[in-house]
Amino acid sequence: LHAESRFETFMTYTNTRGLRAERHVVEGEDVPATILRTAAELGSDLLFIGTRGRSDTAAVLLGSVAEKVVRAADVPTVAVKRKGATLSLLDALFEL
Repeated sequence: LHAESRFETFMTYTNTRGLRAERHVVEGEDVPATILRTAAELGSDLLFIGTRGRSDTAAVLLGSVAEKVVRAADVPTVAVKRKGATLSLLDALFEL
């Protein structure tokens, strides 16, 4: 709920400054592919994606949705990490 509130604040901020931001909720088994397909269908010209802040080791072993989206996107993509957020390999493994 906190994330939704922060996102609404972001939407208000951008929409009052001449930018158009939209939120879309979609489902799919391959999350990066679903994000990229949806962005293409909507004609998005910029993407923002949140990251969990996994360590490099955890990201390599477990994969990173944000990294896959950033690498494969046809449009500029900004990955945003919450200040101070990190997740160790051990913590990441317990999330599985």
